[in-house]
Amino acid sequence: MTTVTSTMAHQRMPSLHRYLDTNFSVASDLHLLPEKCYDSEKHLIVPKMVGAGCGASLALPAIYNKVISLTSKSSSPSDVNVVYLGTASYDREDRFEAQTKGFKDAGCKIYKLNISEDDTVPEHSKMRQIIVDWADVVICSGGNTLYALIRWKELGVNLLLKEAAEKGVVLCGGSAGCVCWFSDIHTDSLRPDSVKNPPKGMTPEEIANWHYERITGLGFVHALCVPHYDVAQSNGKKRAEDSDRLVLDNPELACIGIDEKAALVVVGDHVSCVSGDGGKSMCYKKYVANLQSERLTEMPIRPDTEPIFLDDLLSVPKQ
Repeated sequence: MTTVTSTMAHQRMPSLHRYLDTNFSVASDLHLLPEKCYDSEKHLIVPKMVGAGCGASLALPAIYNKVISLTSKSSSPSDVNVVYLGTASYDREDRFEAQTKGFKDAGCKIYKLNISEDDTVPEHSKMRQIIVDWADVVICSGGNTLYALIRWKELGVNLLLKEAAEKGVVLCGGSAGCVCWFSDIHTDSLRPDSVKNPPKGMTPEEIANWHYERITGLGFVHALCVPHYDVAQSNGKKRAEDSDRLVLDNPELACIGIDEKAALVVVGDHVSCVSGDGGKSMCYKKYVANLQSERLTEMPIRPDTEPIFLDDLLSVPKQ
């Protein structure tokens, strides 16, 4: 397994290839306290996650209002503390403004935690105080998922996110900020224009010359997650279609596709879908129905249906 070093997070794309097989999982042994993790009817209510298919979709009212509603302060949004981790977008200010606008408009308190550069990283104790003790919500930005996972592991932020999840902090984000919570990820992290210091003057052909890859995530949900499910990206390949090969290669995993303007909501052992465009966008479950004939089945997870059990969502036929 690849070891993360303190220098790699500042490298360009060629060095990212080395980390495609790194195990980033931290959530296999969540420590859940009964007094915090179950409601009055004994339903599991942590971890809490809202993952949108696109980072910009966090500005859609249906999605950011859903995030706020999952906190213990939903009746008073001005008391909700939101931590923004923009690591995947290298702490860009424009991404921060776009992805937190809805929360700001609702009156939430926002803290921008910049850790993509060494000189902005707080002491570990300060990061723990912000992420674990202060936050009601953690937003992870869209951007380069692999870079963010490497950086979090390097700094120990991955374990702070695990601790926050155990406390019931709402974990959310779009694109990279969605897929990072899953065990397996369909990623565009090797796009030449998504690295920290992209080469200047790239031609359209060079920008389009890349392939989707499979990497691991933090592992709060044991499934393959595919964001931007309803679109093709700069390589011209549709996410929904390209992910078929990964599903066939990993028939033991359910695949969860999320349209750009939809979000998957996980509350403990239940799952639902939120649509940010009035119901047109949704989520999907895809799995291998017959490996020998390479037949896949895709089922919509509609926003107008009741929550389903997470175990039911993740179950797949044995091949």
